[in-house]
Amino acid sequence: MRTFLLPLALGLALPATAVADTVVLTPLLPDGVDGKVIGNVHQLLASELDFASGVDKVVDLPQRPSTLSTSCLTSTRCLGTIAGGNGGQRLISGILHSRGAGYGLELVLYDVASNSIVRRQEWESSSDPTELANGMTAIVSELLTGEDPNATAAAAPTVAAFDDSSDEEDFDFDEEPLGALPVAVGAGAAASAPPAAAPVEEDPLASISFGGSPADITVEDIDGIQFGAPAAGTSTPAPVAPQPLPPAPPVMPSSSVADLDAPATKVRNRAPKEKSMGSGSGATIERAGAETLQFTLRGGYSNYYRFNFMTIGGEVGVPVVAGLNVLAGMEAYGTSRTLPPDLAALEGETSSWETIFPMNLGAMYKFTGGIIQPYAGADTIFVQYYRDDVGADWAAGLRARGGADFMLIDNFGLNVNVAFGMWSGQNWPLIEQGVGSSGLLPQISGGTVLAF
Repeated sequence: MRTFLLPLALGLALPATAVADTVVLTPLLPDGVDGKVIGNVHQLLASELDFASGVDKVVDLPQRPSTLSTSCLTSTRCLGTIAGGNGGQRLISGILHSRGAGYGLELVLYDVASNSIVRRQEWESSSDPTELANGMTAIVSELLTGEDPNATAAAAPTVAAFDDSSDEEDFDFDEEPLGALPVAVGAGAAASAPPAAAPVEEDPLASISFGGSPADITVEDIDGIQFGAPAAGTSTPAPVAPQPLPPAPPVMPSSSVADLDAPATKVRNRAPKEKSMGSGSGATIERAGAETLQFTLRGGYSNYYRFNFMTIGGEVGVPVVAGLNVLAGMEAYGTSRTLPPDLAALEGETSSWETIFPMNLGAMYKFTGGIIQPYAGADTIFVQYYRDDVGADWAAGLRARGGADFMLIDNFGLNVNVAFGMWSGQNWPLIEQGVGSSGLLPQISGGTVLAF
């Protein structure tokens, strides 16, 4: 057992630095800039993350989550909810500030595993689209790694760091390439000429090569040179084949030497790419949430003492701010009740199906951004449950609310709702024996939700 636990413990302790993560990218919060600029910078960030090292998948949120705010950028709980709800191990968000003629790009990198904000930094950028696109590569790299690639490139050695003096010392251009060699000229050459041989008709000048250096000319070549006609009885020595010349060294243009001193900054001219929904492996669709008007249709069941109500109705949710919605609705509560003997004799039947129409008004907070969108809230409920010639009787109460929307597409989904509370009406006991004037009012219901 020890031999199994030890490798397992070592494997858990080693950091998994080579594992690529899924990064969730949210739209930036604006600070003095318009929506078009926000969209362009968002596309530049998404494009750079597609090619960034250590990023396996980019979950690009096309809409800003309702919970994302300036305070959320400092809250690990808020950032963790957005990242975890979209299946990411890291999250990138931030603010785009207006800085005079340029922008201030403030970015936040959040890590799910450590539940911490790894890095929060602001970069100054020009408002020129080309300069902004070219600088985005270094910004994304420094955000992910913590190292400035421009500073690394500036520290690289230049051509000035190399010393060529040792190579130059190997060459001495003052020395004579050859010693003085006697050359026979005219008739005096006949006395020192070699024994007579058969004359050779080949031109001795053919052995001379004008393409080499003085060091390539041998003594034999010089002896073969004669000026004027050869003396009688002498012969011309056989020509010697010229030696092949060494290849000339490559010539480096002067402009290439100057380029070595420039910083080795990687420039990537990248224009914002056009997004097509569903075309990339990292693309996700954010479902409509609390930033849209919602209309819900439900049917369900409720109970108040001996009254078993079948319910059906609708409710409107109006967004206010950051996931908070104001609710207003109306339902029909129908029940079949046994009539008192005197009323049964008058009506000619022992039971009757009767309906009341409660209305509700309240608020809820909804967590948006995914397919499943839970919510919680509270409301008041009031209803006119009896009316005759004398007047009308009303009941009112409070309820706690909870449930979830399951968004199938952007503007349509299914709803499950639970409410629990109580209401009170003075004359409920006159309607049915055994019914109190106050009591609990639970309800469970479900239906569909439309988002506009």
